[in-house]
Amino acid sequence: NAIGFIVKSQNRQGSWRYIPDQLDSDMSICVCQLQALRAASNVGVLVPKNAIEAAKDYVRQSYNHYRYPGSFKYQIDWDDRSTFPLTAAGVVALQSLGEYSSHTYMGPTGQRITLDLNRSIEFIRDNRPDRQSGWLVAGTRLCDYGFWYGHYYAAQAMYQYQYVSPRTWNEWNKLNRKHFLKLQHDNGAWTDEIGGWDPEKNAFATAMACLILSIPRGYLPIFQN
Repeated sequence: NAIGFIVKSQNRQGSWRYIPDQLDSDMSICVCQLQALRAASNVGVLVPKNAIEAAKDYVRQSYNHYRYPGSFKYQIDWDDRSTFPLTAAGVVALQSLGEYSSHTYMGPTGQRITLDLNRSIEFIRDNRPDRQSGWLVAGTRLCDYGFWYGHYYAAQAMYQYQYVSPRTWNEWNKLNRKHFLKLQHDNGAWTDEIGGWDPEKNAFATAMACLILSIPRGYLPIFQN
């Protein structure tokens, strides 16, 4: 079955890549698999505990303590870039694993390590792309490939974080509603670099925008807190 396939495809790092049995991993694939496993667990499908613990270890290793503190890396070995989308994905990955706030855990050599999710939320908030680049002020609708992907996970991260800070979620959601409507085309569509700039053909950006804006409604169980 699908869950068995995901678990079987988990590699020695405790994560996943684009195809089964790859030796390396990355956060963008990891978060997708963890959301699938969490959704399955929520409806009573058995997910092996060792798979969850291995994934949790991988996500924790992806956390940046020193360079861009609070952010998450794309890969722990090969590509340590830290961005708005990757950090949002890292927070959602931990939330899918049952970690909703800052916590301390035992490292591989027995040392106590603190993972500060408050700093992760700050990183996401400070690096919001439509706040940083100024393109909304210019009135353009040119969203790069990571825009909707990043906002998709950022909205989930902030929504779950409201138990720590309701104000943070409320402010974030207001910005989403305000900014996304400015990006919407006359036919109701949204566009981006992935799906293309033609509002008659871009299903990806439109679907992502609708998913993000619907999160507070709780239509999909995986979005519920």
